[in-house]
Amino acid sequence: MTKLYERNGRRFVSAIDHTGHYLNSDYTLSEERTENSIAVCVLHTVKEMVFCELNDNPPCLNWDDAKEYCSKKFLGNGKLPEIHELLTVKNCFKNIFPRFGVIWSNTEYYHDYARVLISGYGDVDIKDKDVNYQVLAFLTVDL
Repeated sequence: MTKLYERNGRRFVSAIDHTGHYLNSDYTLSEERTENSIAVCVLHTVKEMVFCELNDNPPCLNWDDAKEYCSKKFLGNGKLPEIHELLTVKNCFKNIFPRFGVIWSNTEYYHDYARVLISGYGDVDIKDKDVNYQVLAFLTVDL
């Protein structure tokens, strides 16, 4: 966790780090996961908060459909994560990923291929964009 500060007049005071807090369907934050939780904050800096979709059964889609699926999540502000974002989240939040499976990233490798995360092992691979793999949408909120 990063120590955050916010300006209070001429002073800086400690701010709450929301990493690990849950985003609920009414777009409030909570420290505990509830039945209304839709995402978890995986990164909180002074400039942004990044959320990862909570989905126990992520859809399996080809790469183009995965990008479209993500773009419709979070009131149309979702995105397919880059491979480095997936790796960071996998290392810090193992419990939100499917136990086994291949997850698409937005990181392209030539025209017909993109990088994927193999969730059971945490390895990165390159797969054909026409094949169906699991998808988790991310949301970045600028602060």
